[in-house]
Amino acid sequence: MAGLNLSANNGILGQVPGDELSDLKVGLPPAGSDQPEKIVVEFESARLGPIRVTFQGMKNQRRAFQTWFWTPCHAELVQPGKVDE
Repeated sequence: MAGLNLSANNGILGQVPGDELSDLKVGLPPAGSDQPEKIVVEFESARLGPIRVTFQGMKNQRRAFQTWFWTPCHAELVQPGKVDE
């Protein structure tokens, strides 16, 4: 899994309520080296409507210990009838 590109456009991620992002992370598979680099989840935000959020797998390493986790890196509104790319 590559490092997070902080200069990249994160869409409307800053407008998505943190509690909704936290709830989405609970449903993701455990992060790890055996998982894909990114996972995309679509959900209905109470405040914004249909949203597509991309989570990127990240690794934190301190000495001999590794901790894997998912972090949201992009969000966009889902337009009705739009086909996934």
